[in-house]
Amino acid sequence: MDRPDQPRLPRDHPLAGCEEKLWRAQEHFDLLQEEIARLGKTQLATFRTERKPNTEHILWTVVDTVSEPELRLATILGDVIHNLRSSLDHLVFELAFLGLRGQKIPDKTTFPGSFTKANCCAKVQNVLLEGVLKKHRAMLYQAQPCYRKRDSASERTKRRRKRSPIADLHNLWNDDKHRMIQPVVLAPNELRPTIGPWHDCRPTGPPIINLDFLGQPMKPETEVLTIHVEVTGPHPRMQVQIEIGGQISLRNGFPVLDAMMAIANYVQAILLRFEPIFETKHARKLWNLPRGGWVEREPARWGRVKRQGWKTTKAPPSA
Repeated sequence: MDRPDQPRLPRDHPLAGCEEKLWRAQEHFDLLQEEIARLGKTQLATFRTERKPNTEHILWTVVDTVSEPELRLATILGDVIHNLRSSLDHLVFELAFLGLRGQKIPDKTTFPGSFTKANCCAKVQNVLLEGVLKKHRAMLYQAQPCYRKRDSASERTKRRRKRSPIADLHNLWNDDKHRMIQPVVLAPNELRPTIGPWHDCRPTGPPIINLDFLGQPMKPETEVLTIHVEVTGPHPRMQVQIEIGGQISLRNGFPVLDAMMAIANYVQAILLRFEPIFETKHARKLWNLPRGGWVEREPARWGRVKRQGWKTTKAPPSA
């Protein structure tokens, strides 16, 4: 998703706002990348190596401590999510406005995120897509998570399905409205241990890496690797240096940067597909008509107010 130096669409184009929302999401995404890169230069986790409990000849390395990123990452991620989702809601509003020929202002339109065909054929059609023409509803349906999928599919089939960017965006957006979506520490996908020197023991085999450690957010006390040893003294121990590579993820292992890029590219593809619809001779007649909304119909009666700076309230010091 690369932004040109100048907006592609003229200011009065119905999807100009969608485009700006999309590029605003990219600006937040770039900031998120910078923050995560800065985070990656800090000590995200520490490890300790000791004798494995209830064993005589096995030493293991486990995660000792894990550092949580600042909540700032959650707010930046939320801004990316909101702008991507908002650009799709703008699209549906404009489709409804076009379908109603500008004679009525759409009321409750929004971009659907239908996981089942039953949902898409009921509430979505009657409420969320009110005013949208049938041919445009068919195009929107092709972008839904339920497209070409059976409602009654087995759980095994559902697990094997390719992830839907719109499903991910819908779930993230739904969560972000009510709670902080906080990225957590690295979900490792690469492990490079350096082992030695040894004290009061010697290895009898290669280190065994715990594959369950990979691909999941790190948690304290998680086993990283084990190694069988021959004990030669009273205090067997080994020195282990751990280097890991991977991605900042959510608690369920959702890879933040890669997944958000995939979602953004999918949203951009949807907007590009609908763009020509608003450039016909008939559609151009609606470009400059008022779109209504609270800011158009409700006068703001503030009276005389004194301009003040933005203030934040700090919590009182604890006793």
